[in-house]
Amino acid sequence: MTEVVLETMIGESDAQRLIREKAPSFQVLRSELAYRPYSGFVYRLETRTGRSRRVHTLVDRLSGKTSITEPWRTTALRDPKGRTMDDSEWGQVSFAEARRRSRQAVDSTAQRSKSPVAGNREVDERLRHPTVWKPSWVLDGVVGGRDVRVLVDAVDGGSTVDGP
Repeated sequence: MTEVVLETMIGESDAQRLIREKAPSFQVLRSELAYRPYSGFVYRLETRTGRSRRVHTLVDRLSGKTSITEPWRTTALRDPKGRTMDDSEWGQVSFAEARRRSRQAVDSTAQRSKSPVAGNREVDERLRHPTVWKPSWVLDGVVGGRDVRVLVDAVDGGSTVDGP
């Protein structure tokens, strides 16, 4: 069980460009790289044909949201300019709960999948990481006279508006 840092794939200027594609009038006032805490798990799923494949999951330690992901690209160190959220900001999702949610997502996906993964076949947890630091760009700005904060996932480019 180790701490893992996901590689920043989306740079600051690309994050801003992605948001301006959705909201051309967005004016950036402040930009910051922040690392959000997740727990990560890797499973081996056996298929009906006897082959196996690896499935990666991430569980957000703040919200509890669970995602099945592509294999992770990791780096040895966090960017020293990036801020990490400390334990007091993590919310109520324990590592044990993250592990339960991860396994539940994998089991559910295996059962719904049209691939030859059998729900009653073996699912082995191969790796678990209590802390996976996932980078995001925090963009504070203005759109139409309204202050907004947008979080841009620095791994896959997805974005969400933070707050009301």
